[in-house]
Amino acid sequence: MNINLFFLFLIAGLSIIFFLFQPIQHIKKKATEIPTLELENFKLSELDTNGLTSIMNGKTGKKFLDRYVITNIDYTDNTNKYIANIRSNNALYKSDILHLDGDIKYFREDGLNFLTQKASYNKKTSVMISLTDYKSQMNQNTVTGSYFEYNNATGITRSKNVKINYQLKERK
Repeated sequence: MNINLFFLFLIAGLSIIFFLFQPIQHIKKKATEIPTLELENFKLSELDTNGLTSIMNGKTGKKFLDRYVITNIDYTDNTNKYIANIRSNNALYKSDILHLDGDIKYFREDGLNFLTQKASYNKKTSVMISLTDYKSQMNQNTVTGSYFEYNNATGITRSKNVKINYQLKERK
């Protein structure tokens, strides 16, 4: 067999392979972020030199590099005059702010409470803000509105589209 004929068959075979066979299509997956820590039915307590400052309970918790994702959160803040408790279906905790979503219940030990669906709570300033409809109650007094901003440290509440049902005390 002639060397020229050998190279001609080799080039023809490689050309057939090059034009007829397609490369395998790789399925590209989206890069998903993997949590650095996963917890189930957990309780986290935060302490400082003054004692217990907060308690966070949850059904599941995932810690990522810059945030925590929590389901069925039960958060108690003991840094102000009145102890405040917040419960929600879902929460994102990032940079000292709790972003809450779904059946949010805010209770303060003196009887004040808020019910809403979407809100955020800043741990440093003790301010809770809801941009959705809410209902607030203290004793027999009720307030409904479309927005509220409540500062647990000062007790000041700001609200929009307010409807108030206030029970006056009777004189004796």
